[in-house]
Amino acid sequence: MEGLIRRLWGCVVINPARRPLGMECGWYMERSLEDVARCSALVLLRGWWLSEGARREWEAAGRAKKRIETETDVFIAANEAMGVFRKTEKKEKAE
Repeated sequence: MEGLIRRLWGCVVINPARRPLGMECGWYMERSLEDVARCSALVLLRGWWLSEGARREWEAAGRAKKRIETETDVFIAANEAMGVFRKTEKKEKAE
């Protein structure tokens, strides 16, 4: 997922799962919210709503008016970029 996001949007990916092990939960949450404050976009993985931490990141990103995407959005964008399929264009009414 990280490589795909980098190639699609040229983003630097900050992955909270790559933090050192053994710290208290609060420490991880503080770092994650700091990351959300610094980032330009947030990508939420499948099942994110089941994680209290991911929900807090989503809330923080929303309050800060950050771009929020889902894992599905990334895969759709990748397929469009490769020409696998395109978003349906709205048809204009013929008058």
